[in-house]
Order: sequence, then C-alpha cells, then structure tokens
Amino acid sequence: MAKPAELNPFDFSKPARAEELIDREDELGLLVRLAEGHTNCRLTAPRRYGKTTLLKRVRSEVEKLGMNTVYVNFYGLLSVHEAADRIEDAYRQSLHGKARNLAVGLIRTFRPSMKIPKTEIRIEPAVDPEVGRRLNWLLDLPIKLMSSTGQSTLVVFDEFQDILATKPALDGLIRSRLEQHESEASYVFAGSHPGMMNRLFGDRTRPFYGQARSIRLQPLPQVALAEYIGERFARSDRDIGEMLDSLIGAARGHPQRSMMLAHFLWERTSRGGTSDAASWQLALDDVYVELKDEFDSVWNGLDDAERRTLAAIAISSDPLKKKVLDDLQLPRSTARDARDRLIEDGYVQGELRELELVDPLLSLWVLRGRQRLTEPVTQSYEY
Repeated sequence: MAKPAELNPFDFSKPARAEELIDREDELGLLVRLAEGHTNCRLTAPRRYGKTTLLKRVRSEVEKLGMNTVYVNFYGLLSVHEAADRIEDAYRQSLHGKARNLAVGLIRTFRPSMKIPKTEIRIEPAVDPEVGRRLNWLLDLPIKLMSSTGQSTLVVFDEFQDILATKPALDGLIRSRLEQHESEASYVFAGSHPGMMNRLFGDRTRPFYGQARSIRLQPLPQVALAEYIGERFARSDRDIGEMLDSLIGAARGHPQRSMMLAHFLWERTSRGGTSDAASWQLALDDVYVELKDEFDSVWNGLDDAERRTLAAIAISSDPLKKKVLDDLQLPRSTARDARDRLIEDGYVQGELRELELVDPLLSLWVLRGRQRLTEPVTQSYEY
C-alpha cells in the first residue's frame, strides 16, 4: 500500500488554529485581563496579521474563566438589517450549553416562527419594521444572559470599522446600548483598516471617541518565527538551513507572509534534504505566481501619485528625501498627500520618517520592477 502524501505543515490559506498562536502571549494576557475586568478595548492590526487567531485564543481562555463569548464579524456590512442578522447568528453559533439554549429561546420569543394552517411548513415573520428596536434588543442580550445564568459575556466585534458603511452609521446606536452594560459584558472592537478605526475612536465628534483601550498588533518577533518554522521543518525530516535567515528577512515579521514563504520553501525541499539558494529561488517564483493577480489588483487600484509614493516608501523609509523624489519625478506635496492616503488605506505603516509597506512581499515586488520577486535590483538604492 502506498504511503499517504506528507502534509505541508505551513497553511497560509486561512487563519491558524488558536493553539498555533505564535508569541502573542503579552497581547493575549492583556486582552483576557481586560475582558475579565469588563474593560473594553480596540484591537487594530493589518489584514492577515494573526488577529483572528489571537481572538480565537482569547475566547478560549475567557471561556475557561466561566464567561460566555460571542464573535460577530461585520466584514462587508451594508445595512442595519444585516447587522442585526449577523448579531443574531453570532449568538446562535458562538454560545454553548445553557447559555446557547437560553439565547435561542429568547431570540425565538422576539422573532417567533409561524405555522401555515393545514401544513407542516413554518416560516419566519418579516423583519420587524422597527429594525432599530430589534438591534437594540439584540445588543442587550448580555444583560439577559447575566440575569439568567450569572455569567458575563465577552463580545468580539470583528472588522468593526465596517459599521461606518451602513446608512446611518451604527456607531451611535451601538454606543448608546453598550454604555448601559457594566458587569454584564465586555467588548473587543477589532479592525484591520487603521484609518477607519482611527476615525471611529480618534475623532472627537464620533460616539466611540476615547471609549476603548487601544491595542495594536506589531510584527511577530524574528526569534519566535525562526523557532516555529525551523522546528516544523525538522519535524518533517527537512533542514531549512541557512535559508531560514533569508525567509525571516523577507517576511519582516508578517505572520501570513511568513507561512506562505515557509510553505513554498518546504515544497521545494526534499525529505531528508536541506534548503539551499536554488530551492529558495524556486520558492520565490512559486510565491510570485500565487500573488501576481493580487499585486496587479493593488497596483492598478492606485492612482499615479500613489504608485510612485508606494515605490518611494519601498526604496526608503523616508519617502520625502529629495533624491528619492527626484528619481521618481514626484513633487513633495503630491508625495505627502499620497503617503497619507496610503497610510489611511492600510498599505503603509510606521512613523512618518520610518515608513514601510505593510506587506513585505508587495514591497519586494515593487522594488523588483513589478515583474517578479527574484529579479535582481539593478539600481542601487542607498538613501
């Protein structure tokens, strides 16, 4: 009988399992303490930075403390009706045991099903025309759970910035209900769009201004990543060798990009063998094929000033240096405005004179002339 194919230990296609969390112990401990102390917080991280995996682990640890947890994902939200549906679904799917049974019963009481006479068909009534009343009621479910079970609830609102897309924006309504919750609930407002999250929590005119402690995920430490990747190569009878340094340097602490690079390098390293420069170059070619359409989409979605400014930031952490701007034929005022838009849209992070592209592989692609990841840089960029 043929032996089953060996499984690649690096899966970059979806969030890692809670138990696969890499070196986020400080953030994990803080989030759990804040939840236990009924202190609300906002967690901001670029997309694919491990936010979802961290939140899974937080929920697991909080449940061990006897709290309920509910996870609501607002990604792509379009309407108030949809927000109410997502919150209702989250209570049905996230809770366990007595708390879930109670929540389902309460929800069915609020929205009872009706049986069509002389049939076994049951239908749900039309959505309550006073959708605001329904949403208020759903937002107050932690109070009802606490009253019946004695357990408080941690509610995670993921991609929270998307509540700004509804008409009207939902931050005022949500804030008006949540401020009534004391020991009954604590909240994590998580988001992957820094500009919109800053608008929600940093604008004095908005309801959530100053209402949640700020936590921002940083790149993963290189030591922790090196240990994680090297150990999994070794477990599968492969030696990553000196290419570990190349991989860690290229990934720059980006969780998902680290796993992608490790995945394709593992594929190019034979069992019992050691990764070398040839296998690393082949892995980069594989990664380029994987990401080409994504990078083309990003590039084509930028205007000319944003493209040139993105290239300037890939070249130099201070894109407003005169030589950088001259080489790219980019006026300083134009670069400054485009830089601010790129930060707002989440393509760029850091302090104003220490900027970098959030995606290290996009940065590498830009430097390689938007052609591939392995093309040697023909111009010396020493600014």
